[in-house]
Amino acid sequence: MIDSEDELLISISNRKRPGCPKNEVWQHFNTIPADSKNGKKDLHSGQHANFANKNAHLTLQCPKPPPPEVRALYLEILNNGSFDDNDDDNFSKRSKPYKQSKITNHQRRCSRALTKFFVTCGVPLWIVENLFFIDYSKELCPGFQVPKRTILSTTIINVETATVIAEMKKKLSNETNLTLGLDGWTSSAGQSLYIFLIMTSDGKEYIHSLKNFSKNSHTEEFLKNEIIKVIEEVGAEKFCSIVSDHASNVVLAKNLVSTKYPHIFSIRCIVYHINLLSKIVKNMIKGELCPGFQVPKRTILSTTIINVETATVIAEMKKKLSNETNLTLGLDGWTSSAGQSLYIFLIMTSDGKEYIHSLKNFSKNSHTEEFLKNEIIKVIEEVGAEKFCSIVSDHASNVVLAKNLVSTKYPHIFSIRCGGLKKYIITRWTIAYDCTDSIIRCKNALKQILENELQLLNLEIISILRKQNFFRNVKDLRTILLPIKKAIINFEHKSTTLADCFINLVIMATAIKELSQTSNQNFSKECQNVFDKR
Repeated sequence: MIDSEDELLISISNRKRPGCPKNEVWQHFNTIPADSKNGKKDLHSGQHANFANKNAHLTLQCPKPPPPEVRALYLEILNNGSFDDNDDDNFSKRSKPYKQSKITNHQRRCSRALTKFFVTCGVPLWIVENLFFIDYSKELCPGFQVPKRTILSTTIINVETATVIAEMKKKLSNETNLTLGLDGWTSSAGQSLYIFLIMTSDGKEYIHSLKNFSKNSHTEEFLKNEIIKVIEEVGAEKFCSIVSDHASNVVLAKNLVSTKYPHIFSIRCIVYHINLLSKIVKNMIKGELCPGFQVPKRTILSTTIINVETATVIAEMKKKLSNETNLTLGLDGWTSSAGQSLYIFLIMTSDGKEYIHSLKNFSKNSHTEEFLKNEIIKVIEEVGAEKFCSIVSDHASNVVLAKNLVSTKYPHIFSIRCGGLKKYIITRWTIAYDCTDSIIRCKNALKQILENELQLLNLEIISILRKQNFFRNVKDLRTILLPIKKAIINFEHKSTTLADCFINLVIMATAIKELSQTSNQNFSKECQNVFDKR
């Protein structure tokens, strides 16, 4: 019989706590009892008590990892997904449907593929709980149990990470002459990150780890210890060198590692070497490669030498164009990132060769049709007006007027709008207008082909193009198709109403009626019959 209150408390405290026994993973953690005064919590409580989470912490995240043999054991457990059924909290019970030991190989493969998709593509993890994504996954694989976001972001990603690490270790197990690459940088979030990269003798690369050293002082001693951890984990006898940039603390750390492991050499990054070489290239050229060569000053290089080279290119271009005919002048303008108004003049030969004649800055000029006409004529007369047969550009109004003025002065030079013939595609509802419009745009070019390059066309096309009023009929058809195209585009708007439909039908009827006054009466009547029938 218990005689006192103190004896009762001792008896209660000595009793075993109810529930499943703790997993052996707990022997690697220190238990901190809950204390309402100092705010500490029992590490056995809540989500932190989950076996899978503790396993992942031991294997992947612990800043003071357990001995290598212990870490290897739990890495294998995590990789195989053999989670203990005695997980001792409600969280693990809720997550049992997702335990790798309870799912099929097919489910595991699907989970791995899903993890790779989210991680490598940078897709937000909350998408996995979106109903449309779940429905999409079920359509692809009805038997696949889509995991919750919390499971994906912890258990599944940890298992996949362990799998990648296990595969890397397996591939490196028989390797020798490895090189450890080390580099550090500051992320956009201000974190001090270091990457450890293992390179094999045949050029393969494996990311060993990416570590956040924001809370650490990057002394040579600290970096030396981190490098040694990586080397000893893989196997110091497998390495022959360490490579990095030439930061002073990293260089000292590498030297300390080489002192401990004399067979591991410290190597400076070749990119850094190239950067140093670029700084002394002037002295190398002047004193070593060609002692008699006088390296030019920047001002001479940017003016005299570049101007001479430009003149040489222009002279070669004029020589090549001296015997050419049927040239086409291409013209295009745009605004640069610096706000400059630039125009390019491009000369194209009949066999498809292109030569940049000039690139001009018209920022201080008013781009009127008269100004552009004069600039075009300057280029044409410099090369030889008799050599040109056409001018091509976009459909900017000032450029079109300028080309028409040039064609007035030189009637043998035709004005062509940029763009070739459009092919009719039945599934594109507005392509009929684009097709007829392209024929009208290329009217002059087609006539030139009929007169000078007849061998480029087959007999059927030649007979069609030579029919009387062919281009006039195509133009009439384009006139009818234009309001149809506009109507189709208007009908696709979400805000379209029946009133809009009626207005567009009236516009189409008006176009057909106006056509009957200026065009072939039979064609107009046929269009009206089709309209009335529909």
